[in-house]
Amino acid sequence: MPKYATLLLRFLFICALAVITSCANVVAPSGGPKDVTPPAYVKSEPAQGASGVLARKMEIRFNEFVQLNDPFTKVVISPPVEEFPEFRTRGKYVVVTFPKALQSGMTYSIDFGDCIQDITEDNPYSNFRYVFSTGDHVDSLSLLGFVINAFSLEPEKAASVYLYRNGYDSIPYKKIPDFIARTRVDGSFEFTNLPSGNYKIFVLRDNNTNMIYDQPNEGIAFLDSLVIPQYIPLPDTIKATDSTKSDSIVMPVIKHYLLRLFEEIDTNQRLLKAQTPQLGQFQLIFKWPVRDLQYRFLKKPQSGSWVLNEFSKNRDTVSCWVTDIHLDSVFIEVSDQGIVMDTLEIGMKRMADTTKQINNRSGKGNSGKEQQFKLIVQTNAGPGRNLDLNGQLKLQFLHPVADYDLSKVILKEIIDSVGIPVKATMAFTDPGINRHLEIVYPWKAQASYAIEILPAVFRDIYGLSNDSVFVKFNTTQYEDYGVLKINLKLPDNSNCIFQLLNESNSVVLETPVSTSRLLTYEYMKAGNYKARIVYDNNGNGKWDTGCYLRNIQPEKVMNYPRTMSIKKNWDTEIDWEIK
Repeated sequence: MPKYATLLLRFLFICALAVITSCANVVAPSGGPKDVTPPAYVKSEPAQGASGVLARKMEIRFNEFVQLNDPFTKVVISPPVEEFPEFRTRGKYVVVTFPKALQSGMTYSIDFGDCIQDITEDNPYSNFRYVFSTGDHVDSLSLLGFVINAFSLEPEKAASVYLYRNGYDSIPYKKIPDFIARTRVDGSFEFTNLPSGNYKIFVLRDNNTNMIYDQPNEGIAFLDSLVIPQYIPLPDTIKATDSTKSDSIVMPVIKHYLLRLFEEIDTNQRLLKAQTPQLGQFQLIFKWPVRDLQYRFLKKPQSGSWVLNEFSKNRDTVSCWVTDIHLDSVFIEVSDQGIVMDTLEIGMKRMADTTKQINNRSGKGNSGKEQQFKLIVQTNAGPGRNLDLNGQLKLQFLHPVADYDLSKVILKEIIDSVGIPVKATMAFTDPGINRHLEIVYPWKAQASYAIEILPAVFRDIYGLSNDSVFVKFNTTQYEDYGVLKINLKLPDNSNCIFQLLNESNSVVLETPVSTSRLLTYEYMKAGNYKARIVYDNNGNGKWDTGCYLRNIQPEKVMNYPRTMSIKKNWDTEIDWEIK
């Protein structure tokens, strides 16, 4: 019997009838502040309804003084009522007053969540649900489940779960639900005291609290088929399988529904922000990747190639390099794929503003020596910044480069304090913009190198040339790394993406996989890692969200259940079978 104690406490007070007053039957669950007992009685103030006398006012008594914490946000009433009731406290009582008479012959539940607290220590009466009926019986069916984020697999708390008697597809867009629940911190939800029937279930992260799916950024979840609530009896009402063993009780299988919440793709492109980070540049930030960016001048038209567009990796941010450094502003109409996004008047930074900004950053104020606007070169390695053996030396230029001579960029290996030139492969990774130069070379472990760039090797779009550059750096040693081996076992005909994540949940590396295989990753930095499998059903190399009206669920994601710990100079081997 002890293993059913939790279940017994859970349903004992939900399903037990309390004092019947007027036409209201009341059920009150257990739990709450320290030493709190269930409501001792309910006092109803009758009001004339459409079909008889119905309760509109009730008082719930506790054995200590209580207070309410944000009932308008935290309380959920199912079925929904036309007007939200008034909630107030009076000593040890919570008083609920409905503005209008309730429907006849219905079972209502008021889920207080953690809204009710004791007045001395603010201890919440957690998950308190108050159930009453406006008919001659209390409905007794239940429906349980969980809501998780479709991609992160984290529980979705405070999401609204809706049930509809009528299951046509577009009903979440048009009608408020027939029954409501809200997910808890662990993503669980619970409907109790439901009438029999088949229901459409729909989850909504209801940003505007209107119980209608009408905003593209509202998260949703749904199931492909209708759901059926079930009767979950109390343990002591079930017959034992063996009459000679009084403690042998068979409980029915309790079905839990799992729903994965996602946001549909809003296909409407939007310009979110325009800014001017530095002299000669403005940035446009879009909601979705840009496909065909076009400008139309509304004032001061420019001729020729007046701008270079530098796109971010996923093309949702565009750095626009204006070739005329003296241009004080641009007034343009921005469009993508022929659709006008916005009209903008962008004030460009001036040379005086840039000089002032540089001097202020150096702590010199306006009285300091002015620094010239110049072409600056930065590297990803240098004194105190060793280059990873599995990485490449990268040079980044402040402005797009218009002309260059890579034969005057010299890589040297330092042996006994002598620099010996070595032959490396050099190329811009962003041709046309030319701001990122990569130098590829088979680096030796724990060795010293230097990169030397002669003056005026690079000239930017403003005619500025680089100063001489000499950067000395070291490479890491083999012992600084570990090796990770993943023995991945996949079902037949799988199309997946294996992703390795660091402790901040950023993707470190990913590998497309379609068959069971051994994945080996060398030169891994020591630390803790996570892993996941993304089911790439359409083979486009990324995770895709769902679409409700097309009945498409988001692509499934599976997390490796444990943390992978990689140690220096150590091989870590993991077996992972995907079922």
